[in-house]
Amino acid sequence: MFDTQPNTTAITTTREINGAINSSKATYGFRRVKVFLLLAALIIGGMATFRTADANDQLPTQVDSFLVQAETTAKATCSDVPEDFWIWLDSHPEIKKGLLSAHDPIRPHVVRNLHFLTNSFPEQRVERYTDLLLAVAVARSHEDVRYEEETLNAPSEAVLRLETEIQAMTEFARTSTKSLAELVADGPSVFEEANVRVSSRDYEAIWYEVAHRLGVFPRQVMPTLPDFLNYLIDHHELELPLFNDGEPEWPIFPLARAPWPLLMPLSDVRPLDECQYVWNHYLGLEQYEPSHKTGEISRVKTYGKYGWDYKQTEVRYKESSWHPKAMPRVIEDGGVCGRLSSLARTTWLALGVPASHMGQPKHSAYMRYEITPDGHALLHRGHSVSGLFNSKSQWRFRDSDGLRFTRTDDVVGFDKVGMEYSVGLSLAMNHGLDAYLDTRIAMHVARQMDRPDQAEERRALLLEAIDRNPYNVEVWYALAQQAGSDLPEARRLVSAVRETIGAESEVVSYSEERPATTDFNDVSQEDREEIESLTGQLESVRAMAIIEHNFALAIEEKECLDLGLNFLKEEQQRGAAQEKDIYSSQINELMGRFDVAVNGIEGRKQEVTEFILAELQRTRTSGKFKSSIFRGHVDPVLEGFTNVDEKIEWLEQLQTAFEEIYPEEQLFWWKKDRYVAVNDNYNYLIRLHVQALESKGGDWVQEARRVQSELEAKKKLHEPSQVD
Repeated sequence: MFDTQPNTTAITTTREINGAINSSKATYGFRRVKVFLLLAALIIGGMATFRTADANDQLPTQVDSFLVQAETTAKATCSDVPEDFWIWLDSHPEIKKGLLSAHDPIRPHVVRNLHFLTNSFPEQRVERYTDLLLAVAVARSHEDVRYEEETLNAPSEAVLRLETEIQAMTEFARTSTKSLAELVADGPSVFEEANVRVSSRDYEAIWYEVAHRLGVFPRQVMPTLPDFLNYLIDHHELELPLFNDGEPEWPIFPLARAPWPLLMPLSDVRPLDECQYVWNHYLGLEQYEPSHKTGEISRVKTYGKYGWDYKQTEVRYKESSWHPKAMPRVIEDGGVCGRLSSLARTTWLALGVPASHMGQPKHSAYMRYEITPDGHALLHRGHSVSGLFNSKSQWRFRDSDGLRFTRTDDVVGFDKVGMEYSVGLSLAMNHGLDAYLDTRIAMHVARQMDRPDQAEERRALLLEAIDRNPYNVEVWYALAQQAGSDLPEARRLVSAVRETIGAESEVVSYSEERPATTDFNDVSQEDREEIESLTGQLESVRAMAIIEHNFALAIEEKECLDLGLNFLKEEQQRGAAQEKDIYSSQINELMGRFDVAVNGIEGRKQEVTEFILAELQRTRTSGKFKSSIFRGHVDPVLEGFTNVDEKIEWLEQLQTAFEEIYPEEQLFWWKKDRYVAVNDNYNYLIRLHVQALESKGGDWVQEARRVQSELEAKKKLHEPSQVD
């Protein structure tokens, strides 16, 4: 097993190391928990060494060598950066290590960004907020912020392309007796009347620009990065009396003392007039309207009216002092998950709190970091409707290649990763920033060890990185990727995750599952954010990600199938023994795949059919048959069919079961005064049914269209005019 021994020695910040902060200032320490992997992890059939503290340590040497080479590369690729910057960097060793370890190869934009930012503020401010400057320099690694002012608020490509048409429509609207909202509501006919020919996809760009030019509502003006940071720092340094009203006291987040990786979300600038709006309400100079449902009045606004009114033309194009997408208009006009989570992020960012977008199935939410008075980093998930495994966050290093990672195509977009990356980052800071940077360097070096004869050396380096700081998710996932279809190695790794990370948590925090359409006005204020301060979910998500990756490979390569099936049965029993199992559906799905691979399809098909029929009866009145559980049972069987006719027959059988057991109101309902919603599981079956029919080609394509048309006809019957 793995021994975890806490050490309460505080970690000093960068500025304290450099003597840049007055010793009388309060120090935010970050508790270090030194993890030694001393004993063997349990493996199938006995005990074997996974990693011991006495192993040949190569990490310190690799770190030193990497930093020397990174500095050489940085100076060579950024020859335009003057020598005095490198001299300054030498006097700030922690910042230097952060800069050089952020990426491999080093990204010139990061160097130039940091050099530019250190010359954009007075020396005293640079010295106090060095971590903040490094954080945003790294987060903007895709661009050179020296020149952002040239394009920051420039007209869009659409506006430049449509300038002639925009001028014509502006003049037409100026002389019209109708309001702009009335003209927009007229649709295509108004363009015909004005003798302007454009594609319907350009309507919104034209009308927004016309609104700006006529003064119906203003543009959103984004500040430069230095201007935004100056705004945050100016307000952060204000001394305010205690409010003592149960809401956050000032400063909410320690900008000058937080480790830089947690500060990267502050690279997302917000319009300064919206920031001032937030600040005025925080101070109490202005007051938000009471909640229309609870009557609550808060100085920190993180939610608003839930609804679709903002989509209405008369709302969007009304005269206003604010752009329709500006925070005050979100509060005024309402919105659904995307607008409301953006409202929350704007509030927190304006108050100097690192906050980011968080994606969940069919839902937009947010996350933010907190540092407690005793110096511990926490992560909050706001407006969350699902657990950690179903949540994704932005990865601002933009360099991951691990499990549960998606690279965006947009150069200014963000890499998306499983939420465990961000939770792990906050926990890693409690273990030590320097140790975390060593694990990033270990990952950089390991990526270069791509020869087969380097596999064991690579594995040893990654295991040593886990000893150094066990919360860097990428290290664990790199080991899983290296293990491939080797299930005994994957099982050792799962055991190591649990014994290394899970050992630090006596209590596991689980997230309540909610519908994606949840109106958080109906949720208590304290339940609108969930704190991921414990490691239980992190341990479970990492273990499941490894199982999902390695066991899927084993099925594909037909490796150790009996062994895999037995292990998954043990995992299922383990989950059932817990108060709540946060990934039972994933385990069931993998078990199904192994079962089909080992025993064939018939037995599994019968078992799944009986399960679905029982669940339909159990959920007949509520309709709460979780889609993740449904698909986790159905998909492995569908993948096991070799005969498409047999697949179609089974899909029709299940579809009929839904129609016979569920009342129609559980299959179709009118949603939010906008459209007819269809039960997810029923809709999923029909979609698969249509796809299977289309795959046969010929006359079967017509049959697929008939099935789809039949569904549309049933939906039509549930529109209000038909229901009435």
